[in-house]
Amino acid sequence: MNLHGRKTGEYTIPVHANLPKGWKLLEVRPQVVSIKIEPIESRSFIATLIVPEGGRMESPIPLQCNVQGPSSTVKQVRAVTGFVNNENAGPADVRLIPVDRDGLPVPGAAVFPEWVRIDTFGAQESSLEQAED
Repeated sequence: MNLHGRKTGEYTIPVHANLPKGWKLLEVRPQVVSIKIEPIESRSFIATLIVPEGGRMESPIPLQCNVQGPSSTVKQVRAVTGFVNNENAGPADVRLIPVDRDGLPVPGAAVFPEWVRIDTFGAQESSLEQAED
């Protein structure tokens, strides 16, 4: 399948098979495939940490992150959140998740950085920093 020269849009493209000499093609299935070509987009967000009831984070440092993916996917992202679970006492890494308007994860959208480190949790001076991979 050759996509060279195709621009943004939806296409139905025939599937071609090239076989080595001596082989016989009986059938190609599927005979056509539907594809969608769209640009990669990147948007900036300030990550928000969701702290469990009874926990607290005072004065966290806002962390700017970028969400990247297919344009139609990135447009679904309304926020980037990280869920701090009750087991995180002291330093912990929290994964950032791109979510839609209903708070559900948006598949196909990548967050950079993907992780943040909570230096202190439930203490007077809490802060965030990018976690090392």
